[in-house]
This record gives sequence, structure tokens and C-alpha cells, in this order.
Amino acid sequence: MDEIRDWTLIAKARGLRHTHWCHLTADTEDELHAFAARLGLRRSWFQTRALHAYLRWRTQNARHPDVLAAQRRERARIRSERGLRWGGRPMPAAT
Repeated sequence: MDEIRDWTLIAKARGLRHTHWCHLTADTEDELHAFAARLGLRRSWFQTRALHAYLRWRTQNARHPDVLAAQRRERARIRSERGLRWGGRPMPAAT
């Protein structure tokens, strides 16, 4: 087991009840589940490799808010050059 970390600020900001946690390790998965059961931990809390693979994929494919804002500005510039409003509607004629 690694050291127990206090994540109070992050946990409370995200509405989580538990503010301290750590990772358990064992030589085999069965040994890990037996140890966790003795500690009173739910088996549903076990994080599988598939979950970790998904979380890695999600993190790698996430776009930073600054990138998204830059992309929005670029799309707005292109629409303006083409005389289009959002959704492809034409801009009203200037009077």
C-alpha cells in the first residue's frame, strides 16, 4: 500500500465524501481482493485495466479550454469572411 494522501480540497470541490485514499498492491489479484475484503472495501471499487485504459484514452483525447477557445475564434473568423452566421445562416446585409 502506498502512503495515504489527503485530498480534502480536491475531494470537497468535486463533491466527494471521502478525502483520504491510497492504492493497494499485491502479488496476485486474488490476494489483493482478499486483503481489500479484510479492510472492508467493496469489490466494486476495484479499478480494472479496462477502466485505466479508458481513462488514459480520455485524457489523451481531451482538448484544453484554450485550444477550444482558439478553435471557436478561428471558426468565427472563417464564418465572418464567408458572410455567414452561426449555423450557416447568411448575415443580414449592412445598411
